[in-house]
Amino acid sequence: MSELMRWDPTSRVRSLRSMVDSLFDDFARWPLEFMPQQRSQVAVDLIERDTEYVLKANVPGFCREDLDIEIGEDSLVISGKRDEEREEVRGGYRVRERHSGTFSRVIPLPPGVDTQKAKAHCKNGVLEVVLPRIEPEQPKRQKIQIEDN
Repeated sequence: MSELMRWDPTSRVRSLRSMVDSLFDDFARWPLEFMPQQRSQVAVDLIERDTEYVLKANVPGFCREDLDIEIGEDSLVISGKRDEEREEVRGGYRVRERHSGTFSRVIPLPPGVDTQKAKAHCKNGVLEVVLPRIEPEQPKRQKIQIEDN
């Protein structure tokens, strides 16, 4: 004789929750080497001064040859790529490591930047871009004569 079972509407939800929990538990056990690499976001400060804007970006480990800066009328693009290979001998073992990384950041520019005179330099892992301001043109006014009909 078969037994009757009471129907539980939440049983499937609990089963799904258990499967999702198991998935995240397995995911947390993965070594970091197998995790997908994310492109890092560069921290940027934009300082407004009377005659210029100064943009400072943290780019530790990157030298000027690794960086690329492009400027347009309304945005500045900072990107970088670094490939590093290191080999050393430790306790009779040869250790060879390879690291690489890239980043790209688009920074919208405020109006009134003289893009032709922008300058940049990099020192101690800080990229500094100086963006001179231009005086906004004053709207020209012209007097209109009223004609007689």
